[in-house]
Amino acid sequence: DTTMSQSRSLLRQILREHRRLPGEMRRLGDMYVKKEFRDHRAVTDREQTERFVASWAAYLADIQSQTRFGADLPEEVLGAMSDDQRQKLLDLRESTAK
Repeated sequence: DTTMSQSRSLLRQILREHRRLPGEMRRLGDMYVKKEFRDHRAVTDREQTERFVASWAAYLADIQSQTRFGADLPEEVLGAMSDDQRQKLLDLRESTAK
């Protein structure tokens, strides 16, 4: 399946790009990305999968263009997140601040 191979390729590209992150950010980022892709494997809705891939492709493009890390997320991205995703983001922020 083309979408599945795109997802695997995208995951590998993201993990490669994470190598530029500072140690703890890389570890947490890798864990989060792997979990998201693992959780998404069971999704069969093509539109949802296309949105998933598009969102992570945008993330990849964003981190490829950054020279510094830790920039604030745009309001439209935060607004589109579920409560669970926002909580995970807060948890991630707290764990990296320690």
